[in-house]
Amino acid sequence: MRVLTLYLRSHAVPQMVVGVVLVSLGLLLLGTELWLIAMAVGVGVSMASTGLGGQDVDLDRTGAVPWPLWRAIHIVAISALMVVAFSWSGLEVTIRAAVGLTGLAAIGTVFLGRQLAWLPPVVWVLITVWLPVTNDVVQWLIRPPETTASTVTAVVLGLVGLVCYTFRGPARV
Repeated sequence: MRVLTLYLRSHAVPQMVVGVVLVSLGLLLLGTELWLIAMAVGVGVSMASTGLGGQDVDLDRTGAVPWPLWRAIHIVAISALMVVAFSWSGLEVTIRAAVGLTGLAAIGTVFLGRQLAWLPPVVWVLITVWLPVTNDVVQWLIRPPETTASTVTAVVLGLVGLVCYTFRGPARV
């Protein structure tokens, strides 16, 4: 139990949970348009992504702790937290956004480090919301829930991020 407490504190999980709750309350005041949901989940995932690595990456890779399992649980927990926090705004859209954006944050952590892990989800949200692209794959965040290409894109991003982060961990920067 002590290891779990230390892990949660060193990865700023309590602060992140408070931030996600505040973003969810902010979305409640703004509305439930698809682009607002995408942006809110993007902000939540971006906050959570800074905790995908500890203060010292080399120290995180040592010890008798099964890090791949902990990393996989951490990614799944971030997605689950986003779904719980934002599900009131539309469950299908929220699940798709949470899975895809968390996968992007995990990929960002693997290649850019925890300090810049927020960059891929934020860039994708900005591209989706402000560029006039009509492709279902590029705009998977703001397509209707029944759009198959958008759902497949989110699932692929989520799985790639989960696998990469689970087995590689955060980049050394």
